[in-house]
Amino acid sequence: MHRQTRQKTTGFTLVELLVVIAIIGLLIGILVPAVSGVKDQGKKVSTRSLLETLGKGCEAFHGDFERYPRSSSGNPFEATTYEAGPGGTGSEAIPLSGAQWLILELAGADLKGYVMVDPNHNYDANNDGILNQEDWWLYYDPTVSGNESLHRFGPYVPLDGKVVQTPEQFGGTLPPLLDPNDSNAGVSDWNNGRLPFAIDAFGYPVLYYRANEHALKPFTDHDAGRPMVGRYDQWDNDAFTGSVTGSLGFDLGGGIVDSETGQHHWLYELGWSVTRPSFRPEENTFADAVFDAQLFEQQGQGGEQGRVWPHRPDTFLLISPGKDAVYGTSDDVMNF
Repeated sequence: MHRQTRQKTTGFTLVELLVVIAIIGLLIGILVPAVSGVKDQGKKVSTRSLLETLGKGCEAFHGDFERYPRSSSGNPFEATTYEAGPGGTGSEAIPLSGAQWLILELAGADLKGYVMVDPNHNYDANNDGILNQEDWWLYYDPTVSGNESLHRFGPYVPLDGKVVQTPEQFGGTLPPLLDPNDSNAGVSDWNNGRLPFAIDAFGYPVLYYRANEHALKPFTDHDAGRPMVGRYDQWDNDAFTGSVTGSLGFDLGGGIVDSETGQHHWLYELGWSVTRPSFRPEENTFADAVFDAQLFEQQGQGGEQGRVWPHRPDTFLLISPGKDAVYGTSDDVMNF
């Protein structure tokens, strides 16, 4: 009688295989968010480093000119009603955002340095009493005869394609003031769509607001009949954030924040009024994002009243929207 011998199998059973797959899936579920979180934290650290670099550039600029880079005023290359000469103003000028003014003054339109011109030299090429694109080409070209008095300062920040981009390079759906193909942005070679802004580690524009250091109000209130000038003006970057004037701002891919108003960013509304100056700013607004809540509580009268005053009231604000691509939310990276 022959005995049947059973061969020993060395493979996995179906149950064992399913257990292994389940364990691997569980590990992936644990590790992927952890790795993603580390990457996000790394980008936050890089963004903070960028804001520190921009801040140092602003301080260096202040050391040379006794002022910080401006964050409002018209695009000088589109200033058909600007008065000739550095710092001229005009009511018809196309407004330029603070985000772009920052790089324009720290690095110049051509990113080769800020241009300082002898105010006694006439750069009005057509002698028509205004500065336009043709005048500014001369303004920036040291090889042109008569530009011996032109001086370059900076760049005050290191620049490359990862640090600065123009709206044209950024692409996507742009508001009229940032779209190089829209006449609202101007028609010159340096129109609003072609003037760069700083880019954070998440790939989004960094906003810049300069303080009006002599203003007695915390924020500029444009709804007060005639504007009541404050330390910070929410409208300095409304091409990016949108405002109650009707602009929806720059959709960075974060989606609509508020389905009722259609706004893209929480900085869309001011959230403070000169008629209620000591009341806590409304939630999810510009004032709420940048006011000093600790000071409000310390000097408050209890409840909803206290002293409303912004952080860094004598210098400037830098704001990155963070991972969610929405300005004014909890993951923003700021210099305060």
